[in-house]
Amino acid sequence: GFNLGASAVAFRELAGASRYSQRDVFSGRVLINLGSLEAYAEYAESQLYRLSGIDVMYGSAKYANLDYMLGNLQLGGAYKHYDDFQYRLHDLPLANYHGETLSDALASGADEEGWQVRAAYKLLEKLSVNADYAEAWDTDKDLRMNDLFGAIDFGLGSSNWQLSYSHVEKLDDIRNTWQKEQTPALSTGFSMLKIPIHCSAEFKMVEKQKQQTETKHYEPKVQADIRLGKLSLSLGAQSWWTDFEEITNSRYWANFEAKYSLFTHSDLLLFAGKEAGGKVCRNGVCRYVSAFQGVKAELSTRF
Repeated sequence: GFNLGASAVAFRELAGASRYSQRDVFSGRVLINLGSLEAYAEYAESQLYRLSGIDVMYGSAKYANLDYMLGNLQLGGAYKHYDDFQYRLHDLPLANYHGETLSDALASGADEEGWQVRAAYKLLEKLSVNADYAEAWDTDKDLRMNDLFGAIDFGLGSSNWQLSYSHVEKLDDIRNTWQKEQTPALSTGFSMLKIPIHCSAEFKMVEKQKQQTETKHYEPKVQADIRLGKLSLSLGAQSWWTDFEEITNSRYWANFEAKYSLFTHSDLLLFAGKEAGGKVCRNGVCRYVSAFQGVKAELSTRF
C-alpha cells in the first residue's frame, strides 16, 4: 500500500538561430493506498538555462490528491501550486472538474495555486448525487477562477440519465476582464438493438465583461454518439444567439464525425460539417479544436 517513484528528464529546445536552451526536470512522487483511503503527492523542480540574458530560471510544481470512502459516501480533495513550470512535455493536473486553466491568456503552470473538494453519495441502487468545487489564483491575486459541478445520476429501466449543472467563472484584474459560463445539461445512455447510444443536450449561458463593455449570449447544443464495434459515430448541432427573439436569425453548426479504431492506440477520423471550435467531446474523447467548415480526415496515434 505504499509506493515511491522518481524521475529525471533533460531536453533541449531551439531558442534562436543555431541556439538551444536546456531544461532539466527532477520529480518525486508517493502513493499511499490503505483500502478506504488513497493519497497521492508529487513534487518537481525545473531548471532552464542557456537562454540569452538569463543565468538560470527555476520552477517548481506541487500537487496532492486524496480520496476517502465511507460507506456510500466518497470524499476527495486536491491541491496544486505551480511556479514557472509551464512547458509542453508535462501534463499538469489542474485540480478542477472541467480541467479549466486559471486564465485563457496565461499558460497553465506559470503562476497558479488552488484547491478542489468533491463528494459523491449513493442514495439508492440507481440514484446518486455528486458535487465538485474548486478555486485557483495567482501570487498577486490578479487572476482568479472558480469551477463548480453538480449532478444527479439515476436509472430508468435499462437506461442511465444524468441531470447536471456546470459553472465556471474567471476574473482578470490586469486586463480588466471577467467571464462566467453556466451550463445546465441532460444526458442519457441506453442500448437499441444491442447498439450503445449516448445522447446529450446542454444550454450554455455566457456572460463577459471587458473594460466597461458587457455582453451575454447563449450556446445550446445537442449531440448523439453511437458505437458499432470499432466504429464510433457522432452527430451534433449547435447554435449561438444573443437574445431569444433572434433564434431564427442566429448562427447554427451541424456536423458528423466517424472514428474507426485501426489499432489499440490509433484512430482514423472523418469529419464533415461546421463546428464553432473550443473544447469538443465526442465518443468519450475531449480535445480543443479550431473553428472549421468542410471535410477533413485525421490519423491519430497515442503513445
